Amino acid sequence: MVISIVANYISPRLEYIANFVFQDILGMGLTYSTQVDFGKNCFELRLPNGKNLLYKSEILFEEGHTTSEDFDWNRLTSKEELCSNWLGACFYLLSRMEEYDTKIKPDQHGRFEYKKSVAYLHGFLEKPLIEVLAQKFINLYFTGYVFPNSQTKIIPTLDIDMTHAVKGKPIWRVLPAVIQELIQQKSIEKFLIWIGRKDDPYDNFDYQLDFFEKNNLSAIYFFQVGLYGTFDKNLNIQNRRFKEVLEKCKFQTIAIHPSYASFQNYSKIEKEILKLKENSGLEIICSRQHFLRFKLPESYRIIQEVGIQKEYSMGYSESLGFRASVSRPFIWFDLQQNKATNLTIQPFCVMDVTLQYFMKLDIEQAKDKITQIYNQVNNVGGVFSFCFHNESLCDQKQWKGWREVFEYACLSLNHD
Repeated sequence: MVISIVANYISPRLEYIANFVFQDILGMGLTYSTQVDFGKNCFELRLPNGKNLLYKSEILFEEGHTTSEDFDWNRLTSKEELCSNWLGACFYLLSRMEEYDTKIKPDQHGRFEYKKSVAYLHGFLEKPLIEVLAQKFINLYFTGYVFPNSQTKIIPTLDIDMTHAVKGKPIWRVLPAVIQELIQQKSIEKFLIWIGRKDDPYDNFDYQLDFFEKNNLSAIYFFQVGLYGTFDKNLNIQNRRFKEVLEKCKFQTIAIHPSYASFQNYSKIEKEILKLKENSGLEIICSRQHFLRFKLPESYRIIQEVGIQKEYSMGYSESLGFRASVSRPFIWFDLQQNKATNLTIQPFCVMDVTLQYFMKLDIEQAKDKITQIYNQVNNVGGVFSFCFHNESLCDQKQWKGWREVFEYACLSLNHD
């Protein structure tokens, strides 16, 4: 099935969003042609069933930025209709145009806040709206159309901010915590862990890898290898215990978790990738920023320059949902250069700390919320990618029982 797009000018933006919606999501063929008698900012979709749909969209033909006020989000999120500028709205969301707005102040970590997003403000943050609109287009114009390759995929990912809670750390990092524990709890547990008499709670990689093997799952491990600092507290990658973890995980995908201190710093990110490559013996082509700390377009340009091909930071730590209003991977469009790039973005929609720290959910409530988000993905045959940490799988203190939540998320396909 082939759709033809006709306009007096095939702009980079029109081609980008049409390729994503009609080819990547819907699996259709697509052709482009020019015709001089079309009006400014107009294009026509010529459908194989003989219908021709004429649309007008300034955002798809101009190179500047627009604001969310230029779209009728109530109509876009309604079940009954598909407004004429729906593809323009999809481009606005997918390109993350709102994150380029210099009037929107970032949070204390330099990040775009979910509460300032159009998806949150108009109540569709927990919906992959672009995929929903694509499906609505099919339902309106193609009765009985079968989506190709619409099987939902699950991608578990783990951020390894600290391979160990205590083991392997230098004495100056461990001693204050040991003294505090002794005074407050009259316990020397941390000391016993440090000297190797007790297991380190964060070193639960055998559990993770056994679970993946038993359930025929593949995961992506993002390792933070930056120098020690306020927000970067991992072991040195040369530490024997760090190397043992890398060796265990090498049959999964090993990726970089650029440090907090490397924000907007090409040289630091390049050095961290090189360290991980040398110590793992693997090519490093995937990344997710520590603290999800990135800024458009600078951060994405930097990671492209250092050889990253796929980026996994597109999500929020304080809220569940779809930051780019889509679940599946997409090519990043650099708005300042007005062109599609070679960088693939894979969003995630659920994070452990969101459920625990920010939403204050218990285990059953967390599983219910995961089901709600997964169902949104499954309805559009998308990608359910989620993020946990080895800390949250320690099965101790506030994380007691949360392995059950992790396993539930990994096996979401079985809960249909």
